[in-house]
Amino acid sequence: RSVSVVIAFDRAHFHPLPCDGGVGAGGGVPGDLDSSPSLAHESGRGEDVLIAARFLPVKNQLGVARAMNLLPQARLTMVGGCVDSSYLQAVQTESPDDRTTIIAEDQDQTKLVELYQSHAVHVLASFRESPGLSSLEALACGCRVVVAQEAYCPVSFYFKELLGKWVFPCDPYDSKDIARAIREALDSSGPSEPVESALKKFTWDEAAKQTFGAYSDCLPK
Repeated sequence: RSVSVVIAFDRAHFHPLPCDGGVGAGGGVPGDLDSSPSLAHESGRGEDVLIAARFLPVKNQLGVARAMNLLPQARLTMVGGCVDSSYLQAVQTESPDDRTTIIAEDQDQTKLVELYQSHAVHVLASFRESPGLSSLEALACGCRVVVAQEAYCPVSFYFKELLGKWVFPCDPYDSKDIARAIREALDSSGPSEPVESALKKFTWDEAAKQTFGAYSDCLPK
């Protein structure tokens, strides 16, 4: 209530706030995607599914592990730093033992690129995401991606032109629906062309331009 202008750097983080005698303003600035040549488009392989995220309840590896039990042909790799050891243990318990690889530690960018390029689908069925840097990196490496639906991730803002082709939303609270979205992504015969054009807005230059524009629009002339 003590400010007249609010600038949010992501659609998922912006909620209009009442301001006494002032104006509440907000904009969505895209996240940043490393444009290194190492993030080149390559096709994924087979029935391999990847999750690159820290092990935290909000990232919902548990829901994905349960979904994988409904996909008997698919293999799952989960990679990310362990922030919550009890949650990691629950994920391990629910995961199909013979088809799951868990790497509970952070990986450098080179290793992540190798993982993205050797998997067909990346899943980030989080309970809150905006949109998730790993989803963008996975797309840049040629993966189809499964993300949480609009109520939990602003998919229309970030992925509108890719929905049903490269991006498949799901209800993160429903393991059957997560499995459905993964299956659709694995079976997708959508466009094979690279998605670089759709990812051009996720760069440092574009983020800087939109940040400058948000300040210019909101601050007094």
